[in-house]
Amino acid sequence: LFKSNQSNSLIKQIINNDGVNTDPNLLIGVFEEKNNSSSIGRFLLIVNKDLEKNSNITIALNRPYRIFKFDKETGGKKFINTNQNISQTISVGCGELFYVDEIR
Repeated sequence: LFKSNQSNSLIKQIINNDGVNTDPNLLIGVFEEKNNSSSIGRFLLIVNKDLEKNSNITIALNRPYRIFKFDKETGGKKFINTNQNISQTISVGCGELFYVDEIR
């Protein structure tokens, strides 16, 4: 659970359309593969629950990671960048799935 201004293991801060770090129309989940000991990355799901407007967000991670985004059509993951921030426009009623991998 992300709580504003409290540290967690992955997300440092979330900034939305209005420059604030809370938005009741965003649903954010962080998932790990418990049964895969060779995987040290995590999945990050971001959903825009708003049915009227897109959400432009920036998520600041606690440190730089290798960031991948899953393609909705193929299911494959595509490398985006090595960075500490994820900036995305999430369409009305849609979500995006990312894979955030440790830099080794």
